[in-house]
Amino acid sequence: MDTKYRIESLEKSELDGKRWDDFVERSPQGSVFLDTDFLDAHRRSYRRFFILKGDTTKAGLVLFFSEDGSRVELADYVPYNGLLFQPQAPEQRAVKYLSEQFQLTEFVVEELLSKFESVTLSLPPEFNDLRPFQWHNYHSSNVSRKYEIRCRYTSYLNIAELSAAPAELETRLFKGLAESRQGEIKKARKAAAVAKPSRDVQAFMRFYLKLMEEQGVALPSEMPAVIGSICEKMLATGKAQLFAVDGPGGQPSYFTFFMVDKKRAYYLFGAGDSSQRESYAGTVALWDAFKILASNGVAEVDFVGVNSPRRGGFKLSFGGSLLSYFEVVRSAKTVTASV
Repeated sequence: MDTKYRIESLEKSELDGKRWDDFVERSPQGSVFLDTDFLDAHRRSYRRFFILKGDTTKAGLVLFFSEDGSRVELADYVPYNGLLFQPQAPEQRAVKYLSEQFQLTEFVVEELLSKFESVTLSLPPEFNDLRPFQWHNYHSSNVSRKYEIRCRYTSYLNIAELSAAPAELETRLFKGLAESRQGEIKKARKAAAVAKPSRDVQAFMRFYLKLMEEQGVALPSEMPAVIGSICEKMLATGKAQLFAVDGPGGQPSYFTFFMVDKKRAYYLFGAGDSSQRESYAGTVALWDAFKILASNGVAEVDFVGVNSPRRGGFKLSFGGSLLSYFEVVRSAKTVTASV
């Protein structure tokens, strides 16, 4: 293993928070899910690290822990975590940049396994080279000594066209929607239904918790407080937007919630009142959100996972591009110390 790199643990201070958030914003693998405000709002035990070569920061690392701190785990509503790299310098050759990313990943792969009982990371679509995970204990016949790599999918949709489009039904984006989505938007327009920005987190939470109950999803007891914390804090910091569609009675019938950074928006939550919403509510709640986001300078939306038949089919019916991302999982036999 290359030992020219070292790990620096960051404190939860204002200075280290700014250093970290600036790095996340610049990194191709960075997203609002690694932003300090979001990490704090999530209420899950985490730590941030820089990987340095000499005094130069080369990469960042976010880890979520089990209660006893012995395992690196995934966190609910955090689709991407793990390793992120500094952007390629203009004078740096691509071959050198890729080689350095490989070496940094290799260093982190070994470092984590020497310090934790198990490691699970979910790497973003922009993390392109998984060879250090694939090649760990490459020649071993013992599968348990290797990383398991699980393929996941999301969808990115370019919405920039909607920022100045006078006739929404004539846009390439509308014409690329599934016929069912087109039909629902036309129904919404005939009913004069539109989605507008909202701050009513309490109403959204009622809809969301009812939806989980109807779908038979048993949320951990702490999750409602976590979801509420994420919505309230990220809305307050301007790093999220909530949209609502009113039902026939004039009360909100459907909500969509997006996280936002300088790269794109991320569709994190959607929920409606099944007793009063019209069939078009979910569709127009997204479509109008796209229009408002685009008018505010957002060019792209990440649907944050298309990994179940029902939700995946609905999200992909908006015509986005399918991208893969990967979860990597490995158990270690021995632990020497904590990071």
